[in-house]
Amino acid sequence: MILVDSSVWIGYFNGIINPQTDWLDQALGKKIIILQSTWDYMQLDFSAA
Repeated sequence: MILVDSSVWIGYFNGIINPQTDWLDQALGKKIIILQSTWDYMQLDFSAA
């Protein structure tokens, strides 16, 4: 299982070509991928406080 930040997904769906979006394109359908957003990180930070 691989966690992919929302910034990579946004770049991928907007047609941005970089090492991260290339990797995501190749991994889709081959690995279990989870979307992680900055908001989720913020929620985790708040719950730990």
